[in-house]
Amino acid sequence: MKTIDELLDKYYKGETSKAEEQILKDMLCETNSSKKYLEEKIMFEYYQSEHDKNELTDEFDTKILKTINSSNPIKVDFRRKFHRIINIAAIIAVAIGFYVFFQSDQTIDEQKQVSQEDYEGFVQTYNALAKASKYINQVDNNLAKLEVIDEAFEQLDKVTYVEYYNNYIYKVLGD
Repeated sequence: MKTIDELLDKYYKGETSKAEEQILKDMLCETNSSKKYLEEKIMFEYYQSEHDKNELTDEFDTKILKTINSSNPIKVDFRRKFHRIINIAAIIAVAIGFYVFFQSDQTIDEQKQVSQEDYEGFVQTYNALAKASKYINQVDNNLAKLEVIDEAFEQLDKVTYVEYYNNYIYKVLGD
């Protein structure tokens, strides 16, 4: 059987198994008269008392990581891409409308008359696209506000985690 000194040396090098640590703890608790191991005995008693408080179980990290990995934050990027695609489509539609409306093989002397019906159709299309563009710009402004709010929540989450771990460290180390 190993001596306390051998086990302590191995423990401080980080080479002990859980079983060896338990043996060391038991040996230190049995040694009442030795002042040589008083600090180690106090340390192991402290570890045991903290473990008995059971504030954090062995599954704590697993639960936290599972929670973090299971939450699917909503990204605003796809909305912004959709907005850009709609803007580009509206610009293309207006350009095609202008091209079709003004396209002609005529010279200045020979201008064709555009029917009143065609002109009204063009105006209605133009107004509809202008209105769509207006609403899309409003959505873009709202998305920008949502991005700011999203960033604020991310910062708040970081602060909450830092505060939680600081409190835990203070509890472990003692105020």
